[in-house]
Amino acid sequence: MRAGRFRSVPPHIRFLAGHAAIGVCVGWLFVAAILALDIAGLRGLMLRGADGAVALALLTLGVSVTFGSAAMGAAVMGLGATPSRPRRGRAQATQTPVLAAVVGPAAAARRRL
Repeated sequence: MRAGRFRSVPPHIRFLAGHAAIGVCVGWLFVAAILALDIAGLRGLMLRGADGAVALALLTLGVSVTFGSAAMGAAVMGLGATPSRPRRGRAQATQTPVLAAVVGPAAAARRRL
């Protein structure tokens, strides 16, 4: 496939597809880690069971969908975030903390009188 072929795809679809692909790859790494570490004996169950390939496919599909959706959601939620570093040449307003007096109910009642 040529890179020019994807230029006709709208940018928001490319944005979501790219983040979904990253999430799916992280999901595959997660499944590989589960199987490599044999967490909860899953690798042994899949190797000994008659339907081990089906179990692996279902686990991989479920984790891929979950991680891909989470990556897309995180990307969409991060769209409105402000950058962590200020841009050059622009003055940034700084916020300074202000101490507030904490008043109990008795002092608040005296103020009302």
